[in-house]
Amino acid sequence: MNHGEKDRNMMEEALAAQNNITARCSNLSNQCGATPVKMAFLNLLGDEHRIQHELFSELHRRGWKTEERAAPSQLREVCQWAKDQGGVEGPVLRSPHQ
Repeated sequence: MNHGEKDRNMMEEALAAQNNITARCSNLSNQCGATPVKMAFLNLLGDEHRIQHELFSELHRRGWKTEERAAPSQLREVCQWAKDQGGVEGPVLRSPHQ
C-alpha cells in the first residue's frame, strides 16, 4: 500500500468515526431532559458536524469522494416536507432548473 492509499484509508476511517460520533451525539441530545445538558450536546454536535464536513471536503478535494446531486423531485420532496413541518427559517436552496 502506497502513501496515498494509506492517507485515503486513514481519512475514510476518520470520516466513518465522525459519522458515528454525530449519530451518537444526536441520539443523546434527543434523550436529554435537562435543557443545559441538551444544549451542551447540541453544541458538541455542531462542532462534530463541522469536523465531519472538513473531512468530507478534503476527501472530495483529493478526488476520493464524490458528491451526488439530488434529483429535482427529491429537492421538491424535502422542501415540501419542511413546509409541512412548519417551514424553515432562512433561504431554501432551489434547483437551477426551477
